[in-house]
Amino acid sequence: LLTYGANVHATDYSGATALHYASSRGHQNALLLLIHSGANINVSDSDGNTSLHFAASNGHEGCLKAMLYFSEHNGICLSINKKNNQGDTPLHNASRWGYEMIVKLLLNAGADPVIENKR
Repeated sequence: LLTYGANVHATDYSGATALHYASSRGHQNALLLLIHSGANINVSDSDGNTSLHFAASNGHEGCLKAMLYFSEHNGICLSINKKNNQGDTPLHNASRWGYEMIVKLLLNAGADPVIENKR
């Protein structure tokens, strides 16, 4: 679809992009194709969740690593500490679900462990 001009920034009724869906479902190859085609890793859906939130919430380590690597090597400043509408950061989400490796990845990438959420 991208070859035929599909908009990588298109959203559904909830403000979710194809990148949000790829990161939430662990489709790393699709995620890489989308970010190499210009999809914005930092864009939020209507609940304030970014692709980092989705990957962290669902335990998709490969997707998270891909976004961190791509951002670092392409000069993109990630919103790694961005809070969603409930005040949760990607680190909160990974911690809540016990994804230890994702917690470590986020901390190594500069996630702030003292940010408080609303809970």
